[in-house]
Amino acid sequence: KHVDAFVAQFEGGGETPEVLAIEPDRSGGFWIGTGWGVVYRTDCKQFHPIMPSSPGLLYVRDIHTAADGTVWCATAGGIFKIENDLLVRVLGDRNWVSAITSDNESNLWYGQGWFGGGLSRYDPKTGAEAFFTTAQGLPDNQVSAVELSSDGGVWVGTGAGLARFRDGKIEDFREKFGIRT
Repeated sequence: KHVDAFVAQFEGGGETPEVLAIEPDRSGGFWIGTGWGVVYRTDCKQFHPIMPSSPGLLYVRDIHTAADGTVWCATAGGIFKIENDLLVRVLGDRNWVSAITSDNESNLWYGQGWFGGGLSRYDPKTGAEAFFTTAQGLPDNQVSAVELSSDGGVWVGTGAGLARFRDGKIEDFREKFGIRT
């Protein structure tokens, strides 16, 4: 039933988009990110498109709602936020951002997947950035998953295993899983 509603949004024989990300919203609906670079907000009855402020296939890979309610999108064209029903580019010089989360201080943490670049922290208030790579102890620079833990640390999924950033240090979990480093 809900799939039919989604398909019906593309009348005239258009293809349905590839869905790459789903995030619950605060009203019980969902944000849906697509390979077309369009984000849809749905209450599971209707689908409202949120269009990019600039054209292009963005491949929305992850969606995250911060504590302040800001909805952030990790895309092939950088980091965007939803503002006034538009996807607005915040960091456009980042390629293939595949994972995003935020911490208790409203910093964004993100990874650029197969593109490399390691783990990045961005403060949207000041524009300050910090980068963490294998030089600081990450198992790999291909970061494809990030998630905040209850203790304020950030779990990091990389192409070579799991790590956690906490208290300014990176802990490599490969050996704990029996993976030789």
